[in-house]
Amino acid sequence: MITTLRVGFVPGPYADEFRQGVEPQLVRKGYTVRYVEFSTGLEANQAVYRGEIVADVMQHSIYLKSYNDHNGTDLVGVVQVPTPPMGLFSNKHRALSEVRKGATVAGPTIRSISNVRSRSFSASAGSAFVRTRIPSMSRNAT
Repeated sequence: MITTLRVGFVPGPYADEFRQGVEPQLVRKGYTVRYVEFSTGLEANQAVYRGEIVADVMQHSIYLKSYNDHNGTDLVGVVQVPTPPMGLFSNKHRALSEVRKGATVAGPTIRSISNVRSRSFSASAGSAFVRTRIPSMSRNAT
């Protein structure tokens, strides 16, 4: 029986939240948790798929689906992890209503899952992306 769980984390609040909220429950059940840090979600998911860690804590369901679709994997979500909210930030505008039609708004790269989230957010706010530049990027880049 496995008693030491190697769990992966990317930068952000997830390791601290896990350490305070989940690890104590696992310890009570006899498990030891080993924290493994990764720079990106891609690295963490690859480690799960290869069996190097038992889980990673960091992603929302849209990212997981995109990862599986692009990598031919079948990783599954076990527990819903709170995801920090998305927002719009500007040094010039105080409200979305101040952004004029035709304005240029920067967003995440087209090949990032954050791009999918930002497009959904933008559409729900009544805006739309009409033009994107696709950077040259290897699918397997980390």
